[in-house]
Amino acid sequence: MYGTHYEQLENAINNLFIDGKKIIPLTIEQKRHTKDAIQSMGFKLLSGEEIYPEDLSHGELKRLAIFVLIKYHEIHDSIVLIDEIENGFHPDWQYQIVRDLVQWGENNQYILATHSYELCNALTPAHVKELDPKLVNN
Repeated sequence: MYGTHYEQLENAINNLFIDGKKIIPLTIEQKRHTKDAIQSMGFKLLSGEEIYPEDLSHGELKRLAIFVLIKYHEIHDSIVLIDEIENGFHPDWQYQIVRDLVQWGENNQYILATHSYELCNALTPAHVKELDPKLVNN
């Protein structure tokens, strides 16, 4: 696995987007510094046009940020809290994000607050532990 981390990350990011955006190949100098490679990431559209993170939609940036946070920073065996994860996501991504989170972070426990019908439909009983609000008497 040594030496393939960047290539694996690049392949995974290339599969994040619906419309075929692909990472622009970086120079050898950029590949030597993984953090620089992430910060200087660019994408190529199917048309050949080059775009950069600031050209991505809100949902694409959010999905990329969650992916990089979990995969690049290797968040495993952790409790991850995310409020309204569905904001900015295409409805298909709202449905898909549950599977993505499980795939991206091994043995993580995700606590999500949501208003998304699609996200709730993506869950199975094995995914969910409902917490009843406890009222406190003063």
